[in-house]
Order: sequence, then structure tokens, then C-alpha cells
Amino acid sequence: MQKKDNKKRKKRCPMTSLTVFFIQELRKLDAEWRQGGGGAGF
Repeated sequence: MQKKDNKKRKKRCPMTSLTVFFIQELRKLDAEWRQGGGGAGF
């Protein structure tokens, strides 16, 4: 059962890291927008 779980984790990993990346970018944009920075047209 552990081998199957490892395969699932490997398949999910790219999507998970991509999701984390977008969350971090959205947090940066949100911080800039609140400060009146580069997110004015967002």
C-alpha cells in the first residue's frame, strides 16, 4: 500500500507546488494592492 501512496504523491506534487506558488503570488499582489502599489488596476 505504501508504494501506491508514493505514486499518488508524486503525481500530486507538481499541482500542489503550483498551487502553493499561485497562493504566494496572490498574497504578494494583495499586499501591494492594499498598499496602493502595482495592483491598482486589479
